[in-house]
Amino acid sequence: MTLQEWLPARSHPKDVLVVMRSPQVLSIPKLGEADVARLRGQAGLPKQFATGSAPVGDLSVAVLHNCLVLGDRGIILTASGVVGECIGTRRVRFGEMPNSDDLALHLERARAELDSAPVVDLAEAAIGCMIDGDLNRANYYHFHAEFLAALVLLGRLQAEADLSVCPIVMQGLTGWRSEAARLAGIPADQHFALGKRMALVRRLYVPTMLLTRTRVIDPFFGETFGAIRSAVMAGRDTDQQTRPKILYVSRQDTTARPMSNEQDLIERLRERGVEIFLARGRDYADQVAAFAGRRLIVGAHGAGLTNMGFASAGSRILEIFPPARYQVLYYRMAGVLGHGYRCFPARGTEPAASDNESWELELDEFLAVFDEVAQEWRASTGVAA
Repeated sequence: MTLQEWLPARSHPKDVLVVMRSPQVLSIPKLGEADVARLRGQAGLPKQFATGSAPVGDLSVAVLHNCLVLGDRGIILTASGVVGECIGTRRVRFGEMPNSDDLALHLERARAELDSAPVVDLAEAAIGCMIDGDLNRANYYHFHAEFLAALVLLGRLQAEADLSVCPIVMQGLTGWRSEAARLAGIPADQHFALGKRMALVRRLYVPTMLLTRTRVIDPFFGETFGAIRSAVMAGRDTDQQTRPKILYVSRQDTTARPMSNEQDLIERLRERGVEIFLARGRDYADQVAAFAGRRLIVGAHGAGLTNMGFASAGSRILEIFPPARYQVLYYRMAGVLGHGYRCFPARGTEPAASDNESWELELDEFLAVFDEVAQEWRASTGVAA
């Protein structure tokens, strides 16, 4: 079916929604009995861990007509209101915006910046950032799961729905974000930075994954992780056969949720032949390559675990939770990507008062679980200890 069959005529004023896939409930492996018992013994078991499923929203693009886009902030005005309040009869809320007062604040900032700003007239365009979103401040997980996923979705729409290539209104990407978009096949010359201008867009495409914060990587995006890995590894002499298959993701380069005895953990993992990954000083392609070919990835909860997407399906993930901070994000992500998943909650019944507060891991207890997981993996693959 072509896009022209899905959409009204170009002159038609009605906004529509191109639904490429309906909402789904994905089956993912339930936690094992040992992990369930450990979580319950600390501070209860979050319901999401017990379901063995992950909700995934529809894969769709809103098609809006005669919109005004306010600079690079991603605020879109239509005849029916501000996008994020309503698209036609479908109510869609922007993430992190629980009430109209927040939206009014963003609009007031935009009005102050763009009063008397020039207007660019565009026949067609797409939007590549969420309301008041800063692409170059988005953390590693959210950039991949929301912004980059939206750009990939637009590319898929162009390829599969007969959509002509059009400008993508967004801030210019810098650093590793620019490299990630390039490796994912998003051409840089398609990015269109408005800056402190407004754009009157006759037909605007809005990936709906920008309208709600994601709780799980969309299944189709696993293909994009694979494509990025293939693009990186194609030009490299790889030592995947000889380097350690087990990788520990260190958080020593961040001040968020610091583990007070992480150096002791690292030393004991090195004694077990585990390689230590630290993101500091690495470019994006080096990070991708560091995870290619790994089969067991260990780390405390944090954005660095997003790199599990660059490991082959069927790898194993062992996530360490700070005290009473049990989030299903990487559990669900592992399930969607086809990885096995185990977790270890640090002892404590209350979460830290702030992300800057340190916590201590019970090393002997954790290493007993690590040794068990490593042994299971070796037994299942025939890899010698």
